[in-house]
Amino acid sequence: MNKRVVLKSRDPNGTKFWTFQRKSVLKKLTEGAPIICDWSKKDVHITGSSLLAYQYVLDLYKEGCNVSTSGLIFGHVGIPEFGVPEIESEDRLYKMIQEVGEPSGSQFSSETHVLLEVTVPSGIPIMVIDFYRFCDLMFFFEDDDGSGITLEDVKEDLFLPNGDIYELPTGHIPYIMPEWDVRVHIPR
Repeated sequence: MNKRVVLKSRDPNGTKFWTFQRKSVLKKLTEGAPIICDWSKKDVHITGSSLLAYQYVLDLYKEGCNVSTSGLIFGHVGIPEFGVPEIESEDRLYKMIQEVGEPSGSQFSSETHVLLEVTVPSGIPIMVIDFYRFCDLMFFFEDDDGSGITLEDVKEDLFLPNGDIYELPTGHIPYIMPEWDVRVHIPR
């Protein structure tokens, strides 16, 4: 795995991580339980090629970060060392989403979801993949588009930016702890 995209915050105050989560997940967090994603449970709605892609990313995370986890939480992060500033505000996050064409995986209903602004403490590994590289991974697990690009090509390029810079970096972490700094926003 390309270790350059596994971040450990150098900032003692942590790294901003923005994630859309179901309201039921927030309830558990406010009751003092960590958010831990277990993709083997039936309440996780990932199937087909999406599940294959997520499992591949999970395996890379566990191997590259030497962590044992049953799933990953994904959200959006800045990666200053690759030209993408920290996402300091909700407005900045939505501007980034708009600039890349508002991908369907970045929109959630305020009736069912919340947007969490989490400060991930330094020392927690965050694996970063450009949003569209991950979409490519899901697509190629499902189908060959006839372009001559293979699933192996997509896997090899997974940690590269989608273009000159990471357009919408997605970070992956194993959990969110209730004692972390978490702010709740209503999705737009």
